[in-house]
Parts: sequence; structure tokens; C-alpha cells
Amino acid sequence: MVSFSINVGVYDNSGTTVETLRGPYSISLSLSPSGSFFGTTTMNTASGVASFTGLRILSAGTLSIVATSSSITQTSTTSFSHINYAYTVTLATSTTTPSVNFDFTITATIKGEDNNIFTGTCSATLTETSSQTVYGTTTGSNTSGTLTFAIYLSTVGAKTIRVTCAAYQSSPAVYGDVAITVLTLILKVTSVTPVVRFI
Repeated sequence: MVSFSINVGVYDNSGTTVETLRGPYSISLSLSPSGSFFGTTTMNTASGVASFTGLRILSAGTLSIVATSSSITQTSTTSFSHINYAYTVTLATSTTTPSVNFDFTITATIKGEDNNIFTGTCSATLTETSSQTVYGTTTGSNTSGTLTFAIYLSTVGAKTIRVTCAAYQSSPAVYGDVAITVLTLILKVTSVTPVVRFI
């Protein structure tokens, strides 16, 4: 996600003149009603102003940025809507050694930048990284942070299954991989009942 900057100044009670004679003042940022940042959120003023740069908001919802300092009345931005983008995709499989042409499942867990379950928009696609054809359910749309795909492959050998969350607005595509080995089917005699002939 794109980073941003914010300046917080200490003003006299008219609200028009930056207070530069005293200080520095320690200013801290937080999100209301709750949420988390990536970046430095506490710093001292220089000439009455604290300049925060390289910040990213890691939470989703209707938020405002609150600035606080000891013995000074806090202030906040107006409320704004923020989207938490998909950040990681982790895959689990019902088996790492499926048999050729037999169904197995891949479960994708999608998390946002705050490392919490991602419930925003994610159009997901399942592929095999060497372009082997995958049969079954290979697309889905995230709503709860997990997606399950029932699939099978028609060729044997080592494969890498990938689930990709497509790019959304300014967020890049993200993906997760899991390695499997598709096994061939064999015939095996497990019991024999001989025919007994009496002469």
C-alpha cells in the first residue's frame, strides 16, 4: 500500500501561530476507534512541528488519526474510509502426495497487512506453476479469509500449486505456494482364494 506523511503542529490558543519558543514536544499518533500503523508514530517536534513520514495504515474501516501530547489537548483528522489490502496467502493441502486423477483439497488462508484475517476483496486463482492443467475448482472470491479448492491433476510427479490474490486498486497481487508430489496408480493383488479341485 502507498505510504503517506502527516504534520502535527503545536499552536498557541489562537490556533494560528506555531509555538516555537518552548519544546520540543513529544507527539504520538494513534487510530480511532482502533487500528495499527507501520512506521514511526512517536516523535519530537522541531520548531513546533512533528513531521511523520513513511506511514502506512494496516487496518480497515472508518478511521481517524488522533494526535496526542502530554498536557496538550488532543486533535484528530476527519473520519475516512480505509481498505486493508491482502498481504499474505498461506496454503495447506489435505495431502502432499495425492494420486493422479483423484480429488484433494487446497485451503488458502489470506491475511492483511495487520496480520489479521483478510475479509476484503480478493479474486483468487489456483494454478500449477509449470503450467500443468489443474482440474476442478480453480477460482474463488474471498469473503471470510479462507478459500478451499477441490482439485486433481492428470500427470504424475513433483508439482507446485499456487493461489494468487489478484491486484486490487493500488495493492499488488500476492500469492502462496505449496509443494506436492502426484503419485501414479498401481494394481496390487491383496488376496487370493485358490480353487480346490478334488479328483
